[in-house]
Amino acid sequence: MTRKKVTVASGKVVKEETLADVIANDPLARNEIRAKAMTANEKKDDQERKARAFQQYIELKIIKGHSKEQATAMAKEIIYNQKPK
Repeated sequence: MTRKKVTVASGKVVKEETLADVIANDPLARNEIRAKAMTANEKKDDQERKARAFQQYIELKIIKGHSKEQATAMAKEIIYNQKPK
């Protein structure tokens, strides 16, 4: 890895470590990075699931005879918990 972590004492470089070295030597940092990645993946999966459910709900309501505007308003209320204006 190209990023460096530099520790300076009295204006002199004491040691240089790559990010991989810091992660390998610090289990807490490794777990924090893993937790951030897991949170980001969960958020992305939830957004994708909601988008897919939103489109399917609209299609179902249109098939049942509702207008696209009505179907969209109902989908927002059900999927995203947004009240119509």
